[in-house]
Formats: sequence, C-alpha cells, structure tokens
Amino acid sequence: MNVDVNKMIDDLNLHLKNEFNVNQSSINIKLDKHFTKLLYIAKKNYIGLIDGKLYAKGIDFLKTSTLPYAAKIQKEFLEQVLNSKSQLNYDAILNKIKSDFYSCVFDESNIDSITLKMRVTKHPSKYTTASTPAKVATWMIENNKQFHPGIFVPIICTGHDDKGYIGVHPDSNQWQGKIDRDYIWCNQILPKISRITEVISPQFDWKQYDPQIVIQREKKIEQYKKWLTETAKNQHVIDKIEKDVVLSSKQKEMLIQFASRNRAKSLW
Repeated sequence: MNVDVNKMIDDLNLHLKNEFNVNQSSINIKLDKHFTKLLYIAKKNYIGLIDGKLYAKGIDFLKTSTLPYAAKIQKEFLEQVLNSKSQLNYDAILNKIKSDFYSCVFDESNIDSITLKMRVTKHPSKYTTASTPAKVATWMIENNKQFHPGIFVPIICTGHDDKGYIGVHPDSNQWQGKIDRDYIWCNQILPKISRITEVISPQFDWKQYDPQIVIQREKKIEQYKKWLTETAKNQHVIDKIEKDVVLSSKQKEMLIQFASRNRAKSLW
C-alpha cells in the first residue's frame, strides 16, 4: 500500500477548514516506516514487518533484563504470528514450547540462555533487604569478580519462596546444575507469550498453562461447588462466579450448570 503524504496533508487542511474554519495551518507529516503487518501491544510497545523483517519497539525480547531463553521463545512466537496467513493453534504452540523447555538440558554449553541479568544500582551493603541480586553481588565482590554499581549481575534461578526467586552466580559452587523450571516457566517464559495472546486472541485461555493458576482454579471450583450445594441462594454465588477473573469461561459455564442441577432446598 502506497501512502500519498501530500494528499494526506491536503485532506487534513480541508478538514480543518470545513470543520473548524481554519484557513491557514501548518502540518508537517512524513512517512517514517511502512509496515506490511503491525501488532500494537501498548504505548511505545509494538512489532511489525518491514520488507519481511521484524521491527520492534519496547518488546520484551529486546530488553537486557529478559531471560535469553524467554526472549528467543517470544521472538520466534511473534515471527509465527506475523508471518502466518491463517489462524494459529495456540494450544499446540504452547504445549510444544512448554514441553521443549521442560525437556531441555541446561549445562555449560547453553547456561547463558537460562541466566538472568539483573541490575544492581548500588553497593550490596547499602541494601536494607538482602535480595537475590544483592546476595549475588556480594558473592561477586567476595570472589574478586568485577562489580560496580549499575552493573547487571548474572543469576541462575535455583528455587523460590514467598519473597520471590532464589538464585546463584553461574560460577558459584552452589550451582549444581539444577534450575527452578516451574518458577522460570510461570514468571519468565509464559508471561512473554501471554502478553501477545491477550492482544491477538483475548478469548484464548493461556492461564491453563500456569500451574499456579491451575491449582487456584481447582480450589475455587471445589469451594464454589460447596457453596452451591449448601445454600438455596445460589444466584449470589453465580454472580461471584461470573465475575471471577481466575476461572476460564468453560469452568464458569460448568459451575453454572452444576448450580442448576444442585439447587439446595430452602430451610425456611
């Protein structure tokens, strides 16, 4: 598609004259880039094809702090989306991405792909709480590794707790070749995909691939069934179900059907 910038300016000037009685105006417009396909995620966050090549702004795979493995997966997924001429099977894609990640062996040959890079803005002794990046920075100083405030420290995620992820420096003897795959999947890889699917296919249930959300759903379903079985005022419960942001549309439909089959009799 060719864009006639001069005609666009003439049309805008005519619109200003007809709608706002502006006889003299100055509009400077130039054609910056010509996308054959464009996916707009958010403000200053988009990606498209220019002459068959990806052009992106603000996308996760461009950021230093993004896990390299997750960046690679997101970029490949976006290439599939932008180059596809038909509707993609997102379930098949997510299943393969998840299967490949959980079966991949990470060792010295590819450890960089699973190493986070987190910025430490000051000397670790000045932090009031001992975060994982601060602990790794302390290890670097104690082991004569290069460190200065503002540096990105390398971290391998080996576990997690209520406060977040736990990790070590790749050169530390605490690194025993094991990573916390569940945490990495739920917090590093899946969000990079879901951010895209939420825009291009809002009805797609990406939450079914998050083990933490799956557990939440199972607990909620059992709780809703209990409430529906024990109360005659099930419309109140149904209203809560319909507003629930964790359950999928299919699970909500199943619970509403369950409510119609299991109406508790009023005791008064």
